[in-house]
Amino acid sequence: SILQITEEYQPGMLVMGTRGKNRDPLQVIGSTTSKVMAKSKVPVMAVPEDYDLSAFYKPHHIAYITHFDDHDFYALHQLIAFVKPFKAQVFCWHIEKETDPVVDRFRMKQLRDYFNTTYSELALECGLIEADDTVEAIETLVKEKEVDVIALILRRRNLLEQLLRPSLTKNLLYQTNIPLLVFNNDVG
Repeated sequence: SILQITEEYQPGMLVMGTRGKNRDPLQVIGSTTSKVMAKSKVPVMAVPEDYDLSAFYKPHHIAYITHFDDHDFYALHQLIAFVKPFKAQVFCWHIEKETDPVVDRFRMKQLRDYFNTTYSELALECGLIEADDTVEAIETLVKEKEVDVIALILRRRNLLEQLLRPSLTKNLLYQTNIPLLVFNNDVG
C-alpha cells in the first residue's frame, strides 16, 4: 500500500490527485486519497484533476489556515521547510464566523512573532478574517493574493461532527482548483 511504501522510503511529502472542482462533494476525495491523508505520517499534497501542472514551476504564494493550536507550530515548520528554497510568500490566516478580537490578535501575534524570530528571512503575512463562509473567504483571499497552494491541518473530528458538517479539508477540495497541502495532527 501507499502507506507501507511511505514507511519504507520516508519521503518528505506525498503528492496525490483528486477529482477536482465541481464534482460531487461526497466523491471529491477518492477513498485512497482520503485514507492516506488520515493516516500518513508525512504531508499529503492533493492536486485537483483539472489543475494545470505546466503553470506550477514553483510556489510563490502559500496560504496556511490556522486554528491556533499547538499543531500549527509543527505544521508550519514542515511548510516552511518545503517553501524555503523557493523564497515563497506565506500567508497565515485564521478565519472564523466571529473572532475574539483580544484573544485572536494575541494568538496571531504569538504565532507571527515566533516565526519572524525563528525564520527572519521568511516573508510571512498574518491575518484574522471574520466571515460566515470559511471556504468562500479562503477562495476570495486565494484570488486576491494569487495563492498557489493552500495548507492546513487535518483534524480529528467526532462522529457527530463528521455527520453534520463536512470538514474544511473536504470543502476546500470540492471548491478550490489549486493544490491543497494537508498535515495530519494525529501523527508526527
